[in-house]
Amino acid sequence: MRAVIVTAVAWMLRGSDRINASMTEVVERKLGGVAFLVEGLGVVPGPGAEAPRVVHNALAVIPYDPQTRGYVLRSYIASGQWGDFVLTPIEGGVVWSREVPGGRIRNTAKIGNGEWHEIGEFSRDQTTGMQIMELKLKKEP
Repeated sequence: MRAVIVTAVAWMLRGSDRINASMTEVVERKLGGVAFLVEGLGVVPGPGAEAPRVVHNALAVIPYDPQTRGYVLRSYIASGQWGDFVLTPIEGGVVWSREVPGGRIRNTAKIGNGEWHEIGEFSRDQTTGMQIMELKLKKEP
């Protein structure tokens, strides 16, 4: 299968700064649909004549697990961090979460009609959350 390329403008919080980034995600179906490979790259313009700066560089493998009858997300980021996350189906998309210092981050992605809308939220107490990221991707023709 040929790669599906989706592009977007996204924002994320880095400390107290909101960063607007141009994002590209390349999604490939592998092994006859048993797994997906997703590579994401986010860049911000450099000041003046400087080159753009990478603010997000990630790779994920999403295989189907026949024992659980679901998908698992194994993601890697350029800093060397990685993790395994269970993808929980919701109406029109999926949710996954992870523990981080001081709390938990939950990502919710709604997928359909050639679009991927993802929101990331941080919670210290598991009940109230603060939005820290939003990504709206559109499939390129």
